Order: sequence, then structure tokens, then C-alpha cells
Amino acid sequence: MQGPNENILNSTDKLVGFKKQITLWKNKAQEGNLEKFESVPKDSYKTIKLIVVDHLTTLEERIIHYFPKLDIKKFDWVRNPFLITYTSVFDLTLNEEEELSHFAFQ
Repeated sequence: MQGPNENILNSTDKLVGFKKQITLWKNKAQEGNLEKFESVPKDSYKTIKLIVVDHLTTLEERIIHYFPKLDIKKFDWVRNPFLITYTSVFDLTLNEEEELSHFAFQ
């Protein structure tokens, strides 16, 4: 997660994707599908399944310890500043919103 075109948004997206993959792998392993773990022989799926599920569950729970803040929705305006509304960036009062909307229609 380093390089000339890497930033906190890209890195966080990768980590969020990894968390989703862990959940997917855990769910598949609970069903007995360990095809993502190519080094596990198919004839030993039943015996190793519980170990893999336990490990993935632990990883899923502890990843938050290393990366506690993976919610970066408030920084989505950096990706595309034209898709954001002013109310999601600023905490405006009703009067301030009315004033801002008045200027928008002039």
C-alpha cells in the first residue's frame, strides 16, 4: 500500500475490500468450500474447515485493532467534489442552509 499514486483513500478502500473478503472466505469455509485455500487438499476439507473458520473469525475481529477507523465517507468529497452536497460536509443551521440556497438561485 505504498507508491506514487497511493493515498489514504485508496489504502482504506483496499482494507475495506480485504475485510469483505475475509467475511466471504469465512462464510464459504463454514459451508465447506475451501477452494480459495489452494494448499489445502480437498480430502482434508472436513478436518481443516473448523481451523480455517476459527482463524478467519479471529482475523475478522482483530483487524479492527490494527485499523480502527476504516470509515472515510466524510472524505469522499476528495474523490469527486462535484457529487457532494454542502449539508453533508458542514453542520449548518436551518437559517444558514436557507441563506446558502438563496444565493444558489440568484
